[in-house]
Amino acid sequence: MAERSALTPGAHYLVSMIVVSFATLAGQTERAERWAKDVRSRRADATRQMFLEAFPFKDPQWRARIDASLDAHGF
Repeated sequence: MAERSALTPGAHYLVSMIVVSFATLAGQTERAERWAKDVRSRRADATRQMFLEAFPFKDPQWRARIDASLDAHGF
């Protein structure tokens, strides 16, 4: 679903970051890398902090997993 949303015309770059994170968590490294490139092509200064501010996960364990997944791709 996240990937389908990211493919929607005009989708926000943060939606692509959701795909990066979820693909990483699912062990789909190549897919995550493709989407990380998409994010960088659209917003070179994108950071995981920007993502976490936009999507303030309350559960600290889930937030840490998301943070680590984005960090693994240089965000």
